[in-house]
Amino acid sequence: MSTKRVFYLDNIRFCASFLVILGHSHPEYAAGMSPEGLTQAGIWPSLFGLMSSPSSELFMTISGAILLPVRIPDKEFFKKRFSKVLFPLLIWSLIYLAAGLGPKDRTAVESLLALPFTPVLDVFWFMYVICGLYLFAPIISKWILDDNRASMRFYLGIWTFISFLPLLNLISPGFYNSQGSHYFVLNSFGGFLGYMVLGTYLKRYQTSVSRSRFLTCCAAVLLFSALLFVLRSFLHILPAGFIYDKLCFISIVYVYTIFTIIQYASRFITRVQPVFTELSKHSFGIYLSHILIIHFITQPLISSLALPPYAAIPLMAVITYLCCYISIKLLTFLPKSKYIVGI
Repeated sequence: MSTKRVFYLDNIRFCASFLVILGHSHPEYAAGMSPEGLTQAGIWPSLFGLMSSPSSELFMTISGAILLPVRIPDKEFFKKRFSKVLFPLLIWSLIYLAAGLGPKDRTAVESLLALPFTPVLDVFWFMYVICGLYLFAPIISKWILDDNRASMRFYLGIWTFISFLPLLNLISPGFYNSQGSHYFVLNSFGGFLGYMVLGTYLKRYQTSVSRSRFLTCCAAVLLFSALLFVLRSFLHILPAGFIYDKLCFISIVYVYTIFTIIQYASRFITRVQPVFTELSKHSFGIYLSHILIIHFITQPLISSLALPPYAAIPLMAVITYLCCYISIKLLTFLPKSKYIVGI
């Protein structure tokens, strides 16, 4: 694995961590509503929910760009990655259980026993997925080290094709199971592994972004978002969960355009780059702690102000992010803090 810091990846990580918080910064989520129900909660929660939808996929893409190909022995790789992830996940899971924010249908003891298989918070699903992807990393690295661009494009092409299959449900509801099937012939080409391969591909082969591509991506993400928003919130054509399906082509479009936009724009923010790099370093701890901050601090605070949703949601996200960063930064001064915040 390369030790050279790539600043645009820091900026994408910062963006992803803020989008995670933005997606959870609304009263409906704090009250226990699933993300798929956001489009029933009003225009502004729907809009901000749409903006934040690719956050987890961006993290997977960054992981692929940074970690792949693995160039160290498998055991050393697993030791580094899992020690960085599993200890903080365990500690924060215990914190959430102690704070009374664990599953309502299980006792604390039952939640602990189920921890290897089920997260104590729904938002921690990402940690379970990324751990599974770590197991694949050394295996697919042997393929990536071949530096066969055509082979990677072939894989990504099939993966992207599969992401369009949920559209079949618009013609015949229930025709395609977006969760996949053990017997579907292309099932092995789907899944979250594609985001890691995409990140590796973009870092390796998209070494620079032209101004025209940058402008095209900006226009594409705006028009695409507007179209999705109108189709879902006004015309009610798209099913509620369609926009938030993380394995649908919608997420791939967002991940590619955001990755490309930030890759280009990063060359113009060199003076403030240390700020984004510093925030990026603490993104894991921010992710782990943000629900605690939202539940006990920012949600009560913003609710007391009685602001309109278009002001309340982004304000809650900004305050939550700052509170999380300050909290995690203070925790880094504790002995053995890497077991709490992952750095």
